[in-house]
Amino acid sequence: MVAFFVMVVAAAEVVVGLAILMAIFRTRRSASVDDANLLRY
Repeated sequence: MVAFFVMVVAAAEVVVGLAILMAIFRTRRSASVDDANLLRY
């Protein structure tokens, strides 16, 4: 049961990460890592 919970949490993290990358790509029209640094400001 614990292993299933860990897998669900890991899958949720992947989904959040992909959502962030898609948001960057849609606003900046590029998936460059340097553009991600602009989110700090």
